[in-house]
Amino acid sequence: MLFTSSFRHRIRSVGASSVLLVAGALASAPNARAQAPPQAAAAAADTVPAVDLAPGSVAAVAPPPPPTAEAAPVRVRASLDGGFGVESADGAYGVQIGALIQYRFRAEERADHDLHPNFNTYNVRPQIRMHAFHDQLRLFIQPEFAGESARLLDLEMTYQPREYLRLRVGQFLTPFSRAYLTPIPVMQFANFGPANDVFRMNRDTGAMVFGTPFHGKLEYDLGVFNGNAIDRPQTDPVHFMGVARLQVAPLGAVPYDQTTQIRASQPWRFAVGVNGYMGSLQNTRHTTDPVTAQNVTVTDPQQDFRAGGADFMVSGSHLYVQGEGYVRRNHQLVAGGLPAVNATLLGAQLQAGWYIPQIKLELAARASYVDLNSSVRGTSISSIEGGLHYYIAGNHVKLRLMYQHAYAQLNVAASSGYIHGHQDRIILDSQVFF
Repeated sequence: MLFTSSFRHRIRSVGASSVLLVAGALASAPNARAQAPPQAAAAAADTVPAVDLAPGSVAAVAPPPPPTAEAAPVRVRASLDGGFGVESADGAYGVQIGALIQYRFRAEERADHDLHPNFNTYNVRPQIRMHAFHDQLRLFIQPEFAGESARLLDLEMTYQPREYLRLRVGQFLTPFSRAYLTPIPVMQFANFGPANDVFRMNRDTGAMVFGTPFHGKLEYDLGVFNGNAIDRPQTDPVHFMGVARLQVAPLGAVPYDQTTQIRASQPWRFAVGVNGYMGSLQNTRHTTDPVTAQNVTVTDPQQDFRAGGADFMVSGSHLYVQGEGYVRRNHQLVAGGLPAVNATLLGAQLQAGWYIPQIKLELAARASYVDLNSSVRGTSISSIEGGLHYYIAGNHVKLRLMYQHAYAQLNVAASSGYIHGHQDRIILDSQVFF
């Protein structure tokens, strides 16, 4: 009897413990799910379709996302800044087409007090630019359609693997003087200036190594050219010409742009450059023999020349100032054992402009002086110019009204394009560029 009672008591104890264990397990199961690792919960959420859990709603699987559109193989663009262009999707290859068109009215009063007005389509220059290998290789082509006949101005190919080492070959601008290296669309005045016209060497065919290390704070150009410019007879002998330029811009790179002040107020920048060239030239001319009356080709005596120049620019806020100085030495050989003819040319020009953004108007002025032979009296040209430039759409559409008063002395009138004495010119120039 005692054994039976003890056995029943043990069974009730074991049963109670089992019930407590089962109840504890059931109670702890929800807590174990609630404490599942967040990564597992996120993974589970990714596998469960989204449903609407609002009361009375019917659960629905979210629709699949639309297929992603494939990128176009090329991009087509058109703007005033970039012209018309086609470019690969990654930008590695592209072609850009633009144009520069200038039409002007000019009226000139000479020493004889006669007025000489005329309209002139001054520049019609389509431009083709190509790039490849993410801008490492560039090609620039620019013809000129204004004038008596069409001609090729620029055909240049540039390889630029690094900012400090670039190579350019073809027919292009020789790197002498900041004024001449400034593209026409971003010039203050409608021309380079009387002094620059005398000393620059224009375009030529050759090769040039150049670079802009230190993010443009330093610039160098070293070129070798035929030395007889472009549009010359093929019979001209080639003697080669070397050209070099060095520029320092301590506060940061300075673009070849005389209109930076028309944009939002600019930080102050300045640059100082020096340049020079040397070479020989023999021109050929077609003339009529006075004895036989036959057309003949005449080769002028060889002329050796060398020149140097310095320039500076300062810009900031809405002000732009630029100045240049030049010196050139000519050594003209003479046939028959006669003494050589030597001449030293001197020149300088200074220009400045202030832009008023509220009315899109720039006030500009320029002064120039040239002495075509410092050892001979009566060989100088002096000029003062003023301009009102209205920027309708920046440099893309603008109007320029310019006035020039010049004085040339008799000995230089025939070769300089000026006549002896005082003369006044008014030029109204319109420009469209894209």
